Amino acid sequence: MARNQLVQFIAVFIVSLTVSACDGLRQYSQYEDINAVRADGAFERGWFPDWMPNSAVDIHEFHDLDTNQQAISFRLKPNRVFVWPERCTPSKSPIKPRFKTKLFPNRVYDLPNVQNCRDYYAVQDSDGIVHMWSPF
Repeated sequence: MARNQLVQFIAVFIVSLTVSACDGLRQYSQYEDINAVRADGAFERGWFPDWMPNSAVDIHEFHDLDTNQQAISFRLKPNRVFVWPERCTPSKSPIKPRFKTKLFPNRVYDLPNVQNCRDYYAVQDSDGIVHMWSPF
């Protein structure tokens, strides 16, 4: 009986260790504005596209280091309008995101006017929040 308990303990320990290691691969970050993103070096690490607007504030970013899956949400400074980069075109069938920020609405991929920006799907919701997610 004691041997079985030891085997169970070791199995639980290994599973716990594996799960905690996987959690270390996922990171959720919040930034006050685009300057805070720059100061953190997140652009250099490749977690934000170069077309992020300078007027972005209340920025949320969630990524997985193992899969490179990612989600970003941000608001714009008051009285600013988001202009889609030329690289973005209307998407006919955007995929469901694997990761979401705390600001993502349910079924973000079903919102009208989802854009395919090559390395991200993106959409601006009715509250003016821009949401982006990895297409792969």
